[in-house]
Amino acid sequence: MQFDKDKFHLVYFEAFLEEYNEEVDYAEYSRVEPRWEWKRFIRVESFRDLKEAFERAAELLWTADYDDHVEILGIFRGNEMIYSRADVVRIANEIHQEVTA
Repeated sequence: MQFDKDKFHLVYFEAFLEEYNEEVDYAEYSRVEPRWEWKRFIRVESFRDLKEAFERAAELLWTADYDDHVEILGIFRGNEMIYSRADVVRIANEIHQEVTA
């Protein structure tokens, strides 16, 4: 995949629990029971401003809950990673602390 060199690209995995029903057979009867399965997707969001990319990363990290997970891969410019996962999480946490302070 080729990224636009004029934009910043936030790349992350998003996973969420999807509920479905399954018929379960017991010795004397059968019934439909709920089951859950993790669905995982890679997402790419593009931004003209680096600050917007970090703000979006902060939003993703702080809105995820027990059935929705986000794993940041990094921020890219063109095909070059300019901020690793650790850097993005650290800066996003700093932004979140500034907003909530």
